[in-house]
Amino acid sequence: MPFVQSLNAPSTYELISLHQGNDLLPNATHLVSFESYQAIANAFKQKAIPADARVVLYDNERWLGTPVVEQQQPFGYVQKAAELVHQHGLLFANSPAPDLNTTLAGNKQYNNYNGYLHLHLATLAKYADIFDIQAQRSGSVSAYVSFANAAYAQARAVNKTAVILLGVTTADNQTSQDIIDDIRQTRGMVDGYWLNVINGPSVLNPVIQKWPSAGLY
Repeated sequence: MPFVQSLNAPSTYELISLHQGNDLLPNATHLVSFESYQAIANAFKQKAIPADARVVLYDNERWLGTPVVEQQQPFGYVQKAAELVHQHGLLFANSPAPDLNTTLAGNKQYNNYNGYLHLHLATLAKYADIFDIQAQRSGSVSAYVSFANAAYAQARAVNKTAVILLGVTTADNQTSQDIIDDIRQTRGMVDGYWLNVINGPSVLNPVIQKWPSAGLY
């Protein structure tokens, strides 16, 4: 599988489970994901973080996994999560979802993506070693590029060294050409892309931008 083999490198961030079985990407940088600060704290307390994990991701969104108090106070809880992860000598990643904006008072008049920018949620990158901008459902290619540019500017302004990724997805009737167009128009800006594969694994790859387009099919 040439595509999978091309991902099997430290420059790829691979999401693994706490009970990882067969690993197709043994040479990738392994990342474990949690939906709440408390889940991260519990995992450290219970020594449940896999020994080969190098990155802890806090995936805070408007869903059951992220408590309402964390949804409503993303800046405080992202900072706490980052401090905890760094205390354990691991890298911290954050991927706040645009739908967080709807949980905050006075911000409900915005759609997810305008609200994300209005609240400066991308400045949460201040606390992250790796920051994912969840742009993957922002709409057309032009809407994707517009949102990505604005969010990236916010993130990079507060963190000059973080790896900054953009989300792309196979959902919402996105074709392979849509994904390629999204990447072609943004790859000179960001460090890479989080490929959200529906009904399949998600892979974060900071070098995907260097591949020929055919490598994305």
